[in-house]
Amino acid sequence: MNQSQFKEEEIPYSVLNRFGITREMIDDLPEGIMRQMSEGRTTPVLPIKVIADSGETILAAARLSLYRNSNGDVKVMFYPKLEKVDLSHLPEQHHKSLANGEIIISEISLPDGKRLPAYYQIDSSTNQVMAASAAVVDNNIKVIADELHLTPAETNCLRNGKLLTTQYRDKIWTIGVSLREQPGIRVVDGDEEAWRDDDRRDYGKFNFGLNGCWVANAEGGLDYVPEDEYTEELWDEMKKRGNMQRNASTHKM
Repeated sequence: MNQSQFKEEEIPYSVLNRFGITREMIDDLPEGIMRQMSEGRTTPVLPIKVIADSGETILAAARLSLYRNSNGDVKVMFYPKLEKVDLSHLPEQHHKSLANGEIIISEISLPDGKRLPAYYQIDSSTNQVMAASAAVVDNNIKVIADELHLTPAETNCLRNGKLLTTQYRDKIWTIGVSLREQPGIRVVDGDEEAWRDDDRRDYGKFNFGLNGCWVANAEGGLDYVPEDEYTEELWDEMKKRGNMQRNASTHKM
């Protein structure tokens, strides 16, 4: 299980503010996304602003995560949304598989010139190509396999980049390689649909906070709307939720 690595007071708000993400916006994030951040996991794709050399403000989007450097300082890592996937550094025979959302194993070049096998996967929300050492991911697969008492065939299913749904302690679990997760493996309570939807289980279409609302967009990311820019749709949604809460309180009495 993940444990919190970062406290709220450690969040580098000044850095985030330079990229257009204010403290108010962070405070309004859904609780589940704040938990992801505290665990060092990446957020959904959020809107950011980048200042070009010309001084022009460019609107963009990126996932972000927190990490602690060797001095113990908390920093922010940005994973920007790219216009298209760049697969030029990978053998052409793997391009189609990756584009179809599959996971492939190919070599990765290290700074010292050595080449080692690695898992590759495309983050469909950002078009980023993710890679992780095959030795590390295979080790983590073995840990999960031992914990859930998986058969060799089931373990090989995971190593081949396939999703595996199995029963353990009277519950259905789905496991698969997900390079966005720190161990490279995602384990979800539920079926394959639950595994694929796991990124969005911590937020809905409208996520109201004290200062504004994070709204899920068609690409699976979140857009922020300050309260003074609410549309009629947002005001209606907020009123509807207020009425539902009042009705629930009345029924409890």
